[in-house]
Amino acid sequence: MVSWPHYKVFVSDSLQSTWDGGETPWYIYRSAEVYLLLAESYYWKIDLGLATLAINEVRQCAGAAPLADGDVNIGEIFDERTRELYYEENRHIELVRVAYIYAKTRKPCEIFGGRVYDLNRISVHHILWPVPANAINTNIKGVINQNVGYPGTEKNKTPLLVEDK
Repeated sequence: MVSWPHYKVFVSDSLQSTWDGGETPWYIYRSAEVYLLLAESYYWKIDLGLATLAINEVRQCAGAAPLADGDVNIGEIFDERTRELYYEENRHIELVRVAYIYAKTRKPCEIFGGRVYDLNRISVHHILWPVPANAINTNIKGVINQNVGYPGTEKNKTPLLVEDK
């Protein structure tokens, strides 16, 4: 028997006989996510005491030992997000968002040895993933361009412009 949690990524709609999507109620935010966002916001404001209080609310509900003020950094906040929001959030988007904040604020990232991110060195291929070749090759009703920074961009077509009226 497996002891770790299983999560559904598809919730069936019992009113439909064929799969056309679904209209099953699904939550938008959980209180744990709100507390973790609050902890992160206090981290960026350099108020580690309030960041610790927010993250410890989540840890207390999970039965985990509380953290001390000195233990809270962006890595600890992301570790807690991973444990609490496993399979519920898109990790890549969160990492890009935080890397952008580091680059914008020029704050040294303590979990990567004090590395300072630079907005001038972030390009679109750091943010977007490549379009799968199968999606490009099997598309017969138009042109799907490859995202910049990946092989295949040399075949990209200039997008059509839609004029404002």
